[in-house]
Parts: sequence; structure tokens; C-alpha cells
Amino acid sequence: MAKELAKYSGKYKKLLAVLLCIVLLSSFCAQLVSSDFGKVKVSALTIDARGGELDMDLYVPAGVSDSDKLPCVLLAHGRGATKNVVRGLAEELARRGYVVLNVNAYGMGMSEQPVSDDGGDGADHFTFGVSSYGMVDALNFARTLKYVDSTRLAMFGHSYGSSRASIAAATDSGYFTVNDLKINILADTFGLSFTEDEILQNADDIANAKLNADQLAYYKSLAAEAETKYKNSLSTLVLTGATSGPAPATVTVGGHEVQRECQVNITFVDGMYDSLGAGAMWTADGLQTILGEAKLIDYWYNSVDGGTTYEGIGPLGETTTENSEALKSALENRTARIVCYNAESHSKNYFSSATNSDVAAILQEALDNRSSVAVQSNIWWLRAVLNCIAMMAMLASVVVLALILLQTPFFSTCIGKGAAPAKGISKGGDLCLAVITVVFTILALLKANSGGPVWANPFGTRWFPNLLRLVTTSAIAVWFVIWLAVASLVILVIKIILVRKAGEKTNFDSVGLGLGFGNVLKTLLLGLILIAFAYLQLIVIMYAFNQDFRFWQMMFSEMKAEHWLVALPYFILFLPCYLAIGCAMNYGIDGNLSAGKDMIKTIVINSLGVWVLCLFCYAMWFINWKGAAISDFTLSYSMLLFVPVTVYITRKMYKVTRSVWLGATINSLFLAWTLVCSAGIADKYYGQNIISVIFGA
Repeated sequence: MAKELAKYSGKYKKLLAVLLCIVLLSSFCAQLVSSDFGKVKVSALTIDARGGELDMDLYVPAGVSDSDKLPCVLLAHGRGATKNVVRGLAEELARRGYVVLNVNAYGMGMSEQPVSDDGGDGADHFTFGVSSYGMVDALNFARTLKYVDSTRLAMFGHSYGSSRASIAAATDSGYFTVNDLKINILADTFGLSFTEDEILQNADDIANAKLNADQLAYYKSLAAEAETKYKNSLSTLVLTGATSGPAPATVTVGGHEVQRECQVNITFVDGMYDSLGAGAMWTADGLQTILGEAKLIDYWYNSVDGGTTYEGIGPLGETTTENSEALKSALENRTARIVCYNAESHSKNYFSSATNSDVAAILQEALDNRSSVAVQSNIWWLRAVLNCIAMMAMLASVVVLALILLQTPFFSTCIGKGAAPAKGISKGGDLCLAVITVVFTILALLKANSGGPVWANPFGTRWFPNLLRLVTTSAIAVWFVIWLAVASLVILVIKIILVRKAGEKTNFDSVGLGLGFGNVLKTLLLGLILIAFAYLQLIVIMYAFNQDFRFWQMMFSEMKAEHWLVALPYFILFLPCYLAIGCAMNYGIDGNLSAGKDMIKTIVINSLGVWVLCLFCYAMWFINWKGAAISDFTLSYSMLLFVPVTVYITRKMYKVTRSVWLGATINSLFLAWTLVCSAGIADKYYGQNIISVIFGA
């Protein structure tokens, strides 16, 4: 096999060069889209507000100076994700004239976990779900930017990011109206007492009637400070994949306890087919119930009497602050409410032109920002396609580099010398195995989607918490691979039985498991070189073009140095799983097919289960919109692309090496990388690692 590879050495090197050029060119073009072809400056920033790095991307219209005052929107991604999942929205808002801060939550992506974060969580009492995880710190940083108009601040959140944004709003904007603040000044500073009816009266009128001249002058200065603080607080929330915003709270005004809503405009952009809950609150007759009783979707409302009553204002798009005093007043009073729905599921919210357009339409009114770019105009998807092209070229380059390195004397021993694949499986048996493979794949993903492993559940018992430390959302991929491995062992046994029944020799050596200890170590080394080569490409496009490798939920992004140690236990877990999968896939292969047809057949059979399950669920969402039919694909979309990629690598590397070791090594490394870079470790406090302290990475 090594001699056969040597015949194509020159072609492989040329192909590698072409693939690297595709990676660079696609990433360069992707950056053109990200920057709106030079109209937006995108900067990667790190701030350290409390002893832990907070990583974010800053989008600023080109040519801005400190004399400009632009509206600012902060983006909060969901759980088990990073800032780059909402990059499309950041790009769309930036090209419409907003300053955008796209923030990695503490413990996610490249953000560290401070000992005490902006919600008081940390080493002593870390509780996932009660903190903004850096959004308050990012908001305070935004106010330091001279070109940001701090009276026009909004925050967007997706899924758990909606919770973080709501907590940030409760912390920053609070529950006191401007009049409440002034009443409390009169009560606390000047000793005035109030009845429950009086606290609803205009505080300025009360001050004019009851304070002397000196007191009134002092009151006016304090009242002006209160007004300024109120105006400079967060004014608007846009929540996606969410069923509620910040809950009302009891506060004391003039000595009386009263119920108040959070002082922000609360808006929702949800999916009709969101099986996590929001979708079930949309009704087929065009109404929604998130705001209480059923109301029109895509329709502005004014919250009255603390949210007990909602006054209709007008439809989104038609009703603006330019033609509606009611909408203008509601937005100024921070009592504006609206719910929008689109025909999409939970994770589609952040990968959606429809959602982006609704967010742009809402913020256009809420932050009084008119742009020449229409709200329905979206170009982010072009960058997503280019990122995907770059990712596929990177993956292909890894395979080609493997073919080149296997020609070298050192790595040529990684090529097995086992017997030819066992024959004897009839066409009928082959068809039966194909059906079983599809069914088992569906069952494996169903089982994975039904619940995560014990060690990934922060609310239950953890096994080896310091080893398998990723957040719960990583559990689906982990369990999917584990169940596939179990299914593969069953399929392998069936294949062996069919071969024996046909009177053929088992020839199990054909899968090349017995490569020898030294050659297995060489194979592992080769896998490390290949993954380092892939990561080197990432570093280049990241620092040159601020891009990474991704498409929707499948991604390969940057990691801190110690994150590779987080990935190591997952690699160890996945390796035997992919060895089992490789054995089942490559034992008893059909030798009558050409290489191309064999590859297509293998990819289709082993990926069809994932594709069919996703298609079925999508169809059922449109038929039964109150939830997923039999499975929830919320965190499974990456499988649609990742599975065929790993199947290709498994088959290709086996064909080249006559061993399942190299394919299993590459796939295990890639899966560990994509999980760690995307999921994060925020379910528990882990603190800084000495590797990052020493190397600063």
C-alpha cells in the first residue's frame, strides 16, 4: 500500500496546496462578509473585570470617532455554546449601524471563570442559572466606549442566554421607575411620608409643594442623578428560545411594598416549533400566550398596571415611533412588549434570517436607529457557507496529509498487513445489514436525545467530575457515539455469523486491530500531527481573518491550552467506540464495488438514520407544532454533517492502512475538539489553570 501511495505523491502534494488555498480564500471572503466589505471593524477583545478573562468580539462601524454616539447591543449565547453561534446576528446588526458586543459567557469558549462572577457565583457557591455570566461586566465595559450612546443599550439572548440577559436587566435596570426613585429620595433624604395612593403621584409636584427652596434645589440635583442613571441603564431585551423574561419583583417605594416589572422593554422572537417550550405557546389561529392571555403575534403592546393589562398598539413594521405616539411612549417608559414567531425550532433561532430580521425591526424602534439597510436584508448566510467550505477543505487536507505522511518510512509501518476482508455476505444479507444499520443509528440518536450521561448532569451524581467536565449539553454527542459503538458490536457479530454460515473463514484480522503496540503508538502520534495541522490552519484564519471552521452546530474553534487536557479524557472515551464502529463498518466489505461507489454506499447507509430522523421530526413539527415528534434535534444538527464526515474518514483510512486505528484516532480527536471548543465547562467552578497562567493562552 505504501508503494501505491507513492505513485500519487506529487498529486497529493498539489491537492494539499489547493485545499490550503481554498481554506485561505474562503476565510478571506468570509471576513469580507463579516465586515460588510470593509464597512464594519471587527475586533477580538479580552477584558478582566474580576480576575477572570471575559472574551468577546466588538463590531464597530468603520470610521467611528469619540464624537459619535451609536446604539449598542450585547449578545448572550445559549448554554453549551459560544459567542460564534450568534455571529450572524452580530454581523447583521453591525451593518445597520449598531455597536455590537458578542460575549462569551464565563466558563464558555475562551472566557475564564472568575472566583466570584457578576452574580456572586464562584468557587464557594457556584450555581448554574443564577448569574448573568459576564453580561453585566460586558455592559459596564460598553459604557466606557466613547462612541456608545449609553441611553440606547439593548441586550439579546438565546435560550439560556435569555436567562443571562434577564438577570443582567434585573441587576442593571432594576425595578424602580423614575418616579419611584424620586419618591424614595423624598422619603429617605427629606423624611416625607406617603400613603399608597401618594406614591403614584408625580414626585416633582410633591417636591414643589412640600420642600423649601434649599431643599428643592438639593432634591432637583438628586432627581437629575436618578434620571441620568435610569436613562443610562439597559433599556431593551430581545429574548429568543425563551418563554419568559425577568420576573416582576416586590420593591419598597415610599415605605410601601409594591409589585413592579423590570424596567426594560421585553420582546420575544421565538420559533413556532420550539420543543423546549416557546413553540407550545403559539396557537394556530395566529395568537401567542407568553404575555398571559392569548394576543396577536408580531404586534406591539403596552404593559399597564405592572403587567396585569396589555394595551394593543399596532403591528410590527407598520407601527413605528415616527407614526405612533403610543409606541414611542411605551418604549420610553420601558413598558413595550411584543412576541414574534417564525417557522423554526429552538436552535434555528440563532441560524435564521427570519429571526435576524425580526430583531432588527424591533431594535430599529426600541433604540431609534434608522438604517439604509432594510430589516429583511441578510447576508450573514454567505459567510456561513464560506466557513463551511473552509471547514470541509480543512478536513480534506487532513486526509491528504495523512496519505502523504503514510509514505514516509517512519509512518509506513502504520499500514496493516492483515488478511483481505472476509467475504461471504450475500446481497440479501448485505441489504438486511444496511437496514439494521439505519435502524440502529436512529435508535442510538433517540436514546442519546432522551437524556445525558450521569457524569454530565450537574443536578445528579457525577462520575469522575474532574475528567469529564463539559456542560450537560455535550451529553447527546457522547451518548450517541457510545450507543453507536454498542450497535456496531451487534452488527459485527451478525456479520461474523453470516460469513461463517456461508462457509467462509472469519478473517477478523482484516480489520487490522492487531497492528502491534509500537505501530499503534505511531498511529496515535500521526493523529496528533494531523490534528495539530488542522489547528494550525485555524490559528492562521483566526488571526488573519477572525474566522473559524463551522457550519451551524458543527464547528472547530479556538481553545485555551488547558482545554486540550479537558479534551484528552473524551478522546480516550471515544477511541474504543470508534474502533468498534470501524470494525463493524469495514469487516466483510463488498469487494465488487468500485472505490467511489463503495464510499457513497457506506456514507449513505451509515448516515441515513440521522438524516431520516431529522426529516421526520421536521415534518412532525409542522404537523404537530407543540413539540418534537419522537426526538428533539435541538442539539443534534451537527450530526447531519459530522456523521458522514467521520464515516468517510473511517472508510478512507481503512482502505489506505488496512487498519481501523488511524480512522478511529482522527475521528476521536476531531469529536473531542469540537465538543470542548463548543460546549464549555460552566456547569461547575473549575478556576484558572496553571497552563493558561504560564502560557497566556
